[in-house]
Amino acid sequence: MARGTTVLKVKIYAPSGLTFFSSDLRHIGEDQSDHQGFRAALACEVASALSHRKPFDAFEGTLSERDIFFSDVPIQSTRGRVRRWRACSSSAGT
Repeated sequence: MARGTTVLKVKIYAPSGLTFFSSDLRHIGEDQSDHQGFRAALACEVASALSHRKPFDAFEGTLSERDIFFSDVPIQSTRGRVRRWRACSSSAGT
């Protein structure tokens, strides 16, 4: 799915904060309404962070000892409802 890209995981959230799509099926149904990035996306802002992860489950298996760049990007439907897309990419140089 993501071969040749730096995208490691994708999640899409409903405006309520519940995960309704995840490339990792174990995350579907999780409540992220208290997450700072989710709140920023609801306010139509982009939020990003860099985090070191010892284990990280990605499209192509578990990665270890990686710096992961997370971005929370608002997406508006044709009805103007905000949804959030979270793409997790490995940082430069990893």
